[in-house]
Amino acid sequence: MAKKAKGKGKGKGKGKKGVSETKKITPQDNSKYFDMLKDYTGGSSVYDVYRKLDTNDSGILGRGDWQQARLGMKKRKSFSAEEFEKMWSDMDSDGGGQVDFNEILFAFGKI
Repeated sequence: MAKKAKGKGKGKGKGKKGVSETKKITPQDNSKYFDMLKDYTGGSSVYDVYRKLDTNDSGILGRGDWQQARLGMKKRKSFSAEEFEKMWSDMDSDGGGQVDFNEILFAFGKI
């Protein structure tokens, strides 16, 4: 009987919380995505965009805030679901399921 190799086949290709891993957004994507978010929110700065995406004024972006933005932008066909997941993964750098202002600044290369 052959031995099973440790770790093989378990969660293959999975990242945080069982979601398929996606590559990090590139600097070119950063600019494109940020411009699209600015257009969607009408914000002119990272802070403006962040505050407008924070639909419940909690000071933190949660998955619910992000899903609302995704649904709103889906109507405009601005982003694919995969692009949204890439952005969320990059923004949520600590994997905590929420994005604070420092995380969004870092994700979009503004600091």
